[in-house]
Amino acid sequence: MKRRQNIPSTQHVLDIEKALTVDSREWLRNCPRPERLFGRRVPDSLDGLTFGELLGLQADEHNDGASIVALVRAILKVRRPARFILAARCDRVFGFLNWVTAELERIGGLFKAIEHQPDEDEIAAGVNDLEFGPFGLVDWYARRMGITNHDDVLSVPWLRVYQCMKMDADRDAYERRLRDVINAKYKPKK
Repeated sequence: MKRRQNIPSTQHVLDIEKALTVDSREWLRNCPRPERLFGRRVPDSLDGLTFGELLGLQADEHNDGASIVALVRAILKVRRPARFILAARCDRVFGFLNWVTAELERIGGLFKAIEHQPDEDEIAAGVNDLEFGPFGLVDWYARRMGITNHDDVLSVPWLRVYQCMKMDADRDAYERRLRDVINAKYKPKK
């Protein structure tokens, strides 16, 4: 599979996926992002997605034909039939998939970095039981912005949701530090 002149289609690779050698799998994992795919320019990042599009991409596994077609349609806005998309050279499509995976990891890392780290008291009170998943983020943003229809949040650019979340996290961290300073200042002396 290393010879460029004989690169199989994406559908062929998916059909024989279980029989691929370790070298072939490694080659597919290292395919670079194409500049263009299906006549469309591949963006430099996924920063232009809406929050709903981002949540949809994060929910997929990206390891079968249907999810590959969905990714191409969602990101590149290609409206060609699935058979056309899956007939493309595997190095170009897997390069695209590798790039999407790296972008989703980057975005996930951004959200993870601003995640609130609970203290002992919050853990004792059960904060870890308050896991609401993606809907919790949608609900938080809707309440924060006074949006009554949760579906409206899904059309907001994800960067805006992230920036609001970061501002709230920074403000919460400041308020905690201020509370600690005030508590230390007025702590009774022994």
